[in-house]
Amino acid sequence: MRITAGTRAETVVEVKPTDQNSERDRKAVERTHVDCSGTELVIEGPRKRSFLDGSGSVDISVELPAGSRLSGKSDMGALHCVGELAGCEFTTDFGEIQLDRTGEVRLQSGSGDIEVGSVSGGADIRAGSGDIRLGSVDGELTLKNSNGAMHVKEVTGPVKATAGNGDFIVGLAHTTVTVRSNNGHIRVNEALGGRLELKTSAGEIEVGVREGATAWLDLQTKSKVGTVHNSLGPAESFVREDADLEVHAVTSSGDIVVRGADQA
Repeated sequence: MRITAGTRAETVVEVKPTDQNSERDRKAVERTHVDCSGTELVIEGPRKRSFLDGSGSVDISVELPAGSRLSGKSDMGALHCVGELAGCEFTTDFGEIQLDRTGEVRLQSGSGDIEVGSVSGGADIRAGSGDIRLGSVDGELTLKNSNGAMHVKEVTGPVKATAGNGDFIVGLAHTTVTVRSNNGHIRVNEALGGRLELKTSAGEIEVGVREGATAWLDLQTKSKVGTVHNSLGPAESFVREDADLEVHAVTSSGDIVVRGADQA
């Protein structure tokens, strides 16, 4: 499904067979229902549980006003959205999800990458297998990925992330970050404040602290070959409660690096 959220006042829907020469796909178009009641548009297509189920495939394009809200579910299908949405909730068992700009968002893909340019509000994003890539998130962020990397450029609210197999990287974190990983590196390139709780069973942990910030460090590497590297300069004596940032980092196999944010 391709969504374009732009300046037009009306909504236009186009449903086409994925393969113009396929009778199954043409019949799938006939079984696709489009209904508009007031400001609500409902599109319901034939369910497709596998590539071989013979139900046919359709391509859906929707042009709608910017600031619309999207909610949907697909057994097998991708979502691509250009423009700005007020919010989005979408689940697919198989397929990638790409959004340009949106308000509060809840996304889930069983198999497929998820990419969002910017989020104004909270975000809850989960992937079974596939990378998650986010630009800026202005709000609370929850991430879960069983198999794939997670990259976040900037987040202003608290972060809670769970990773099965894959790296977690955030460019700029304004406040608390909690990450649990079974296998993968964890990196916070620049932390402004709050509490970082970072734990991985196999992988390195790296934290960059903004210049001038005081940091309370609790660093543990349980590997015989893992080491702790702390390149922060000495600070004047202060109590833990007065620290700008608390860093609690534990790895069972790998190094831990704490540095200035400008030393990346």
